[in-house]
Amino acid sequence: MGGKGLNGGVCSPSPLTPRDPVTPPQELEAIKARVREMEEEAEKLKELQNEVDYGATAEELEAHFHGCGSVNRVTILCDKYSGHPKGFAYIEFSDKESVRTSMALDESLFRGRQIK
Repeated sequence: MGGKGLNGGVCSPSPLTPRDPVTPPQELEAIKARVREMEEEAEKLKELQNEVDYGATAEELEAHFHGCGSVNRVTILCDKYSGHPKGFAYIEFSDKESVRTSMALDESLFRGRQIK
């Protein structure tokens, strides 16, 4: 596998050169299946809220839903061109029970608007 070096010597691959591990197809498919399962579980922890006031902050939404359980993340959807909020937000909770509890806040008032 070696070739001629600059000074006529034989070149060989460096023993420190990392080699890409080859993952067997079955193992790769198992990994992909597990990732899909994890993504599906994560989706079950989210609650989409409509009619969110355009001036709302993630902190305000977290405080509004705090009584339902531990809030992991709040994502306010924004228009990709203008950057302005679209009036929708995802509230991600740490467990499914919190998601169920949060449904009791459907149609509650938040910043003067009824969220759904």
